[in-house]
Amino acid sequence: MFAKFTSAPEAATLFSALGVEPWGRYSVAILELIGVMLILIPWTVPAGSVYAIGFGAGAMLTHILPTGVGIEFNDDGGTMFTMAVVLFVASTVTAALRRKQIPLIGAMFRSES
Repeated sequence: MFAKFTSAPEAATLFSALGVEPWGRYSVAILELIGVMLILIPWTVPAGSVYAIGFGAGAMLTHILPTGVGIEFNDDGGTMFTMAVVLFVASTVTAALRRKQIPLIGAMFRSES
């Protein structure tokens, strides 16, 4: 998120390759900031983790499909892709741990002991 707000070369090059620089970069950064706020507020952690799963999946797909996993923009070496994978895994673990509290689907898990 910080790289998107500060116009880091890696982020700017990636969003340029996608054809959405700079408005796409700023939009994604604002949406990521909303996700961070959701995860930091204790009673919104379950919803925030599901939100972050979506962002992690979207980021991974963005790197895999249109640009390629091993993007070498500005010697990135796949760092941005790795961060997307870490976001996805951490969010999935958090959602799994808080599954009973997830809005809309949490009721399915409440009968577990």
